[in-house]
Amino acid sequence: MGLTVSSGYAVSPQHAGVYPVHEALYNSWQSVWNISVTSTEEYPHFRPASSRRGFIHRNISVLPRQTCGLYTHTQFFHSYPDGFTKLLSNIEGGDLFFTILLNPFSIFMTHQQNYANDRLGIFSFERVVDFIRCWTNLELHWMEPARIAAGYFTRFVAEKVPIWNNPCVDPRHAKILPQALNCTDMPLPNMLIVGPQKTGSTALATFLNLHPNFSTNDPISSSFEELQFFGGPNYARGLLW
Repeated sequence: MGLTVSSGYAVSPQHAGVYPVHEALYNSWQSVWNISVTSTEEYPHFRPASSRRGFIHRNISVLPRQTCGLYTHTQFFHSYPDGFTKLLSNIEGGDLFFTILLNPFSIFMTHQQNYANDRLGIFSFERVVDFIRCWTNLELHWMEPARIAAGYFTRFVAEKVPIWNNPCVDPRHAKILPQALNCTDMPLPNMLIVGPQKTGSTALATFLNLHPNFSTNDPISSSFEELQFFGGPNYARGLLW
C-alpha cells in the first residue's frame, strides 16, 4: 500500500506512559523501535487545551497533541453529540478551527473507525482546511513528525526541559499511572527546604528531623545532605529516579 512504517513516531494506547513518564516505555521505544517523536494531550494537563506544551525526555521529543472533537462514539453523522450542526460549528469557526488558527504546530489523532463508517475524520479535516483557505491567509503545510519536532523546539526552546508535576494531583494522570506505581506509595516529599549556603537550612532540617512525623532523605556523600535534584542530571531522570 506504500504506507510509511518507519517515521520514528509512535503514540501510546490511552496516553499511558508518555506523561506521567513511564521509563520502561521510553526505553523500549529507543532500544527496540528507534522512536524519536511522540505526542500527548496530557502535558502538563489535559485542560485547558491552550496550555498544552511539549518537552524532551531521553532524547524523545514529546509534542503537544490537540483535540479534534472526534471520539470512539462519533462514528456517524447522526450520532454526533448535539447533532450534525454542532459538528459543523466545531469545524467552521469553532474549536477545531481556532485550534489550528492559534497553534503554529498542530498534531491531531482520531480513531480508525472515523476513517470508515461515515468517514468523519476525512470530512472534518477536509472541511476545516477548505474553511481556513477561504477565510484566512494562513498557509498550511504537512511535515513528517521529526521535522515538526525540530521546528517546534527551535521555536519553543524553553520547553525542552520538562516540568515534573505530582501525578496524583490530576485524576487523569493518576488513572493512567503504570500498575507498578500508585499514589499511596509515591515517594514524593511533602515539604522542600530551599536556601542558599550559610542560611541555616541544614540546621532547620536537623531540628525538624527530630520530630517523629518528619523524615529526611538519606545522606548523599557526593553532595553533602542535598539531593541535587533540581540543579543536576538527576532531574532528567524524572520524579521516580
